[in-house]
Amino acid sequence: MKTNNKSWMYWLGGLVAGVAAGSLVYQNRDKINQKNLDKMIGSMKKTGNEIGKLVKEISAQAAERSKELTAQATEKGKELSKTVLNEN
Repeated sequence: MKTNNKSWMYWLGGLVAGVAAGSLVYQNRDKINQKNLDKMIGSMKKTGNEIGKLVKEISAQAAERSKELTAQATEKGKELSKTVLNEN
């Protein structure tokens, strides 16, 4: 009989603790949600900054490459025009 009383007391104690914990979570749900929201916003800002840096870096590389290709095309065009003019 003592074992049943202990089991019942543990079960009842667990139930009371669960109700108390649930009550605390419910009362503080706005704070808990705000903390999670702040974490997610911070993470999104960090990711956005990283993406922005990558886009700037890639666009700078693309601009540099396009300048090089333009210079090469201009040089080839000049050489080609000289060749055509010399043939005529």
